[in-house]
Amino acid sequence: MVKVNWMILLLFLLACGKSNRDKVEISSLPDSEPIAFISNRDGNTEIYTIESDGSSLLNLTNNEATDYAAQWSPGGQSILFYSNREGNNEIYAMHADGSNVR
Repeated sequence: MVKVNWMILLLFLLACGKSNRDKVEISSLPDSEPIAFISNRDGNTEIYTIESDGSSLLNLTNNEATDYAAQWSPGGQSILFYSNREGNNEIYAMHADGSNVR
């Protein structure tokens, strides 16, 4: 089993950039539940989670900024993501339910 440093993985994803606004990025915990992903289904790129069986779709972010590159923290307590919500592209973290964005 390969141990992945989540911060290095996140920085790698950020460095790759996005060339397609309709691109879907997916991050799941080792047991595949729940799955974190981004979508622009509401006209703006937001972060969602869904159970692996397709139930319990939850929009975790709902703002005018572009939120993307969602990755679970080790242990699955938080989701790290990239956003331009304060005019700068920065790394944010939030609880798995979308609360306590920092």
